[in-house]
Amino acid sequence: MLRLDFLNKEYNLEEIINAFTDNNLNNFNGDKDFLNFLMSFSLGNYLEGEEEDNYKEFAMYNGLLKIMRLDEYGYFGKKLYKIYQICNKDKNTFMETCSLIGEYSLYHILEKESIDINLKLKKPVSFIDHSIVLCDGTKPVFNPLDRYNPYNLNRNQKDELNYELERSFRKRINESIKNNGDNIELLEEMPSFEEKERLKKEEEERKRVNDDYFISIQNLYFGYEEYDVSGGILNMCMKMISWFEYINMKIGQYYVFRSIPKGDFFLIDSDGKVFIPDENINVQNQTIGPNTPIREVKIANIPEILNYNLLKNNYDDENSEIKTLEINGLIEYFENKGKIKVGDLELYQSKIRELYENITGNIFSLDDSNNKEGNKK
Repeated sequence: MLRLDFLNKEYNLEEIINAFTDNNLNNFNGDKDFLNFLMSFSLGNYLEGEEEDNYKEFAMYNGLLKIMRLDEYGYFGKKLYKIYQICNKDKNTFMETCSLIGEYSLYHILEKESIDINLKLKKPVSFIDHSIVLCDGTKPVFNPLDRYNPYNLNRNQKDELNYELERSFRKRINESIKNNGDNIELLEEMPSFEEKERLKKEEEERKRVNDDYFISIQNLYFGYEEYDVSGGILNMCMKMISWFEYINMKIGQYYVFRSIPKGDFFLIDSDGKVFIPDENINVQNQTIGPNTPIREVKIANIPEILNYNLLKNNYDDENSEIKTLEINGLIEYFENKGKIKVGDLELYQSKIRELYENITGNIFSLDDSNNKEGNKK
């Protein structure tokens, strides 16, 4: 719970100072310079008045949401000053550290568990590792004036740096625990970013449905999924077109489906709503659990899509005969085939999507930036 909810409330200077210092400047070792810096860094752009003009020096760095993240984590008072001490009382290092700890309600890079343990160590380690060099040879340099991309990196470089910062942080914490005899459980260490990506690619290939796999037309569905690219952790979802297979299995009251060809398993109820279980469930050597990436679907069975459009077309005078012949042709073809290879689905996607959207309306709006063709290779 925030002590200072700057987004919804107003506070006077005394209330702000008391919150930052946890009601006693001695929690900052009497360091008024650090207090003034905090005021300027967080609120310099928002304070007005003669006294408040003293807090403009670091206002350009716009650290309000970063300070609110520290508040959210319970780091005001002694813990806040300890973070500053770990930064060797260097304000630029502190601002970079705040960027790694994150912004309230928006993002974080270093995990709170790792930060909390570091603050307990006999010899805490730096939150930052400036020795990191990315796979492409880039050596990131922090710019405190750039709030949104302080290391001037593209998306893939950001992902790598953020991962490697936490990995390095954990590794150095564990080394400090072992070297200094702290009675603290070691943190789980992480493989390198390259190794993580290799394992991720192997897992994606392992679960991917082969092109020569046959699916019963009766079990074949089409529609869209809301796919969490963070693996169900950060709720960073994008809408993706996909095929789906009902695998003739129920777990309790839920039906087991998987996306085609990616092969992600998920559960839906009788109303088509995705169910996210609290614990992992093993299905065909894959896991459905809290981090299941598919968070929502809107899908329809292929025979139902065709039959509904045939029925609807009977009330549509314009081009009715041509459309009817086309739909009947597809129905007859699929009935005769009975099954279809995954590798052949792309041949029918355009038409099935047209018929699907004829029922549901456009899957994507014109300004939908998350528009993705889910089964393209």
